[in-house]
Amino acid sequence: MSDLNIGDVAEDEICGESPATPANFGGGEGDAIIPLAEDEPAGCPPGVAGRPGWLDVVEKKQAIEAKAEEAVAKAGDKPTPKAGKKLAQKPLKERTDSELGLKWGDGEDDDSEAEPVIDRFATPGQLTLLAGDGGCGKTQFALMIAALGSVGRGVTDEFRVDRPLRFLLVSGEDQVKTSLRPRLRACGSDFSRIVFASASITNLNDQGDPVEIPVSLATTDYWNEILTRSRPDVLIIDPITHYLPGGASSNDADEVTQAIAPFLAMAKRHGTAVVGIVHLAKAKAKDRRSLAGLVRGSTAWVALARRLFLMTLTPGSDGHGVVVHGKCNDGPRIASFGYCIASIVVEAAVSPGGRYTPAEMRAIERLSILNIEGVVDRDDAEGAFDGTRPKGRPAAVGPEAALWLVTYLLAQRKRRSILSKLVDAAGIAGILGSAVGEDEDGRAKYSSINALYRARDLVPKLGGDWAGASVFSEGSKPTRWTLALPAPLATPGQSLQEEEAPGINAACPTLDESQSVIVEMAAGSNEPHAPGLVES
Repeated sequence: MSDLNIGDVAEDEICGESPATPANFGGGEGDAIIPLAEDEPAGCPPGVAGRPGWLDVVEKKQAIEAKAEEAVAKAGDKPTPKAGKKLAQKPLKERTDSELGLKWGDGEDDDSEAEPVIDRFATPGQLTLLAGDGGCGKTQFALMIAALGSVGRGVTDEFRVDRPLRFLLVSGEDQVKTSLRPRLRACGSDFSRIVFASASITNLNDQGDPVEIPVSLATTDYWNEILTRSRPDVLIIDPITHYLPGGASSNDADEVTQAIAPFLAMAKRHGTAVVGIVHLAKAKAKDRRSLAGLVRGSTAWVALARRLFLMTLTPGSDGHGVVVHGKCNDGPRIASFGYCIASIVVEAAVSPGGRYTPAEMRAIERLSILNIEGVVDRDDAEGAFDGTRPKGRPAAVGPEAALWLVTYLLAQRKRRSILSKLVDAAGIAGILGSAVGEDEDGRAKYSSINALYRARDLVPKLGGDWAGASVFSEGSKPTRWTLALPAPLATPGQSLQEEEAPGINAACPTLDESQSVIVEMAAGSNEPHAPGLVES
């Protein structure tokens, strides 16, 4: 019924204000009373053998409407857009629960839900957004997902792929020969499962020259045909905002919803997941409630998406960036992970025996690809989106790190350590993760020492024998860390007699402020004990 055209008769072919039908003729059922010739409206075609000419037009219209009604009955009450306002609909009270979208809680689920084709990333009929600033590697990350997915692999353990997938790539920013193909080839793509679409229809102009006419997401006939031919598991659109219908604004929630929601419904019918690449706004941290607020355009983009991943380069990191899971409707968010942008290996990017012009080769030589790195602390990762380096932001650690910190400081002279020695010890203990190199003095370097700051903040929450304990750090970095423990039996106004140089009490307040006492290590034990107070 969708291809039925009931508009074969132009409006100006039907003469008069009220076309003649059995109803408005006034006759009984099946008896059409034909008006007299002198009542014939002016301007109608002449009659043949005494028959009014306008009657031919009316009967033709009646035949078309009868055909439309018959087709609607066969199609299950699905009128065409042109006939939808004229054709009678099935009353709501006569419709089944299924037709009304009702599903009872104690009933059986006959239809199974769509399963993800890429775990935690892409599910048929659902939208996944990949957002980032220009040049941060969004397209490269999407191409890596497509390349590895085409051979049945995921870019990380979280993005698991159970079988080789077929991808349809639509790009409004990159050339196929000098950008998309080389990067896919360098990542080991199976090109038999990769399809490119220009999102345009080529017609001939009056001079016979081919002209490409771009299409939008609202051109459903085009996308239905493209998805039917290519049969993709995943459709990647870069950028998806480029293909909104003409006149639609990416900042208008209603217009975004009207364009995207029907498109996703169509993709679901084809078993295709949709990945849309978008840009980030130039908002400051104070202008948003979460990272999702950084996505450029209407909030409808994030509302329609089932998953959101954000990418950015870490300031001052020389090509290193982070990927953060900003939204997820199918479970907890996955851990943030890092990546670095590296130069492409030209030999692996060009087709053996392929023909390239010197300009094309220079374009390929300038390309870069992504290398995935390890897990990154989420607090550090989110700090990169604020435009600041993740320095001093606390890392996510457990109480065991706080226990290690107090135990280490307790064993030091005067319960104090300078930061450099503390970092060395924390690195050896595995608190800071793996080293990433060495500094000029031969000391191990770590991507972040923020675990120490979080461990310091967790010390007051340890409880038990460490109830009331705290760690004070001072200095510009800070450079000195000191442990203080409570004295339940202390008398207000007393202070500690410290075995240290003058001035150390700046890090250890008087008893009436923190009720600190000298704590010694019990022989053969790591547990603290208080030998008693010493009057000052």
